[in-house]
Amino acid sequence: MLEAAREGGLLIGKGGGHNSSVLRIAPPLSLTVAEAEEGAEILEAALRTALETTRSGRSAS
Repeated sequence: MLEAAREGGLLIGKGGGHNSSVLRIAPPLSLTVAEAEEGAEILEAALRTALETTRSGRSAS
């Protein structure tokens, strides 16, 4: 999932312990509404990709 987001231009981190499912998002204070919406679209696409990958039996990162 992190790789799919990165390929879309969105850098996010993994938070919590090694066995958690926490995403760390730290946008700049100057973030515009348009940029937030674009980031949300990229994140949604990355999550959909991860879900499809998981359902097909391949490993998702």
